[in-house]
Amino acid sequence: MITFKKLNFLLSAYNSTQFISSSKKEIAFSGRSNVGKSSILNMLCGNDVAKVGKTPGRTQAINFFENNSIMLADLPGYGYAKVSKELIRKWGNLIEEYLSKRENLSLIVWIMDARRKVDELDLQFMEWLIHYDKKFLIVINKVDKLPKNTKQQQIKKNILSRFPKVEYVLTSALSGEGKSELSRKISLFT
Repeated sequence: MITFKKLNFLLSAYNSTQFISSSKKEIAFSGRSNVGKSSILNMLCGNDVAKVGKTPGRTQAINFFENNSIMLADLPGYGYAKVSKELIRKWGNLIEEYLSKRENLSLIVWIMDARRKVDELDLQFMEWLIHYDKKFLIVINKVDKLPKNTKQQQIKKNILSRFPKVEYVLTSALSGEGKSELSRKISLFT
């Protein structure tokens, strides 16, 4: 099983010329702005290796991390962020370049907010994943924010009705719910 311990920050890539070359398998963490990508990465590692912000758009580059066995990439979020439209467009281009050029990319961990419905940007991201033939795992985060008695129905309505045949894991970066299952499923893909 993959270990996420002893992860070291390598660099922030603002354009594709800064992408790191490596023979290690790579896992990318992606999703809308403010869904908890960096928080999920920190949950898996057991420490605060990735910077987390309270406002959408904190991650403004592709941040690369590695340990002895794996390389991880924390991607900027797509969608709403408290930055200029020009910067959001650049992030989209950067993410698409990343998806098209990373030969060792073995899995995209696609993080979604359990409270949000799938929208056009999510569908566009799915098209990119299919176009570039990338394996992905949907992580439905922030399940702790849903009422316990309606959690499953809300998740089915918001997300799974649009993507009925996908692999997914329910998580809460805040409480740690789903950590071991997520780690196990990521290991199966790599």
